[in-house]
Amino acid sequence: HSVRVLGVARWIRSRRRPQPVERARRQSGGGPGEAEQPVRAGARLADLRETLAGIGTTLDAATTHTELTRAAVRLAGGAAAVMCRTPDTVSGYDAITGDAELLPDVRWAAAAAHEAHVPSAGAPPEPWLEYAGTTHGAGLCAPLTSGDEVYGVLVWARPGGALRRAEAELLALLAERAASHLRHARVHEQ
Repeated sequence: HSVRVLGVARWIRSRRRPQPVERARRQSGGGPGEAEQPVRAGARLADLRETLAGIGTTLDAATTHTELTRAAVRLAGGAAAVMCRTPDTVSGYDAITGDAELLPDVRWAAAAAHEAHVPSAGAPPEPWLEYAGTTHGAGLCAPLTSGDEVYGVLVWARPGGALRRAEAELLALLAERAASHLRHARVHEQ
């Protein structure tokens, strides 16, 4: 039984650290410029895979929050925080990574956390809520939801231009990953 567990643990570790694309291309004989576009796309996917593997490494919610905000800032820049949600309350900003001054007003984020997972009437549901209260950058809240459970929201902002859909999709993906791990942590506690 312990040999099987060790084998599974080795397999999981091997899946978390994919071989860098450049090294794989050199080993396969590809030269500079050959299939350059797929290499860049592969490198971005490898970076995303590695980042996702770094979220939820423990059964501790606070650690998962920190891993999530670090991943958001690593991939999208700016600043990020988590607001936890219980049935009755929403916390202030936790696990802040980056410049907290960039983050939207905490009252807006708290309202977004209360409304998390409630689609707008007559609009297709988006897995995020864009912060329109700034003219000097972009911001959003992405709910930390898994199934019917809402664990809070990822709050993110950066200076510069308007929010791009690709950024929002990426941050929503990170939030989904973290929410799944938060659900597992809660189940484990019970």
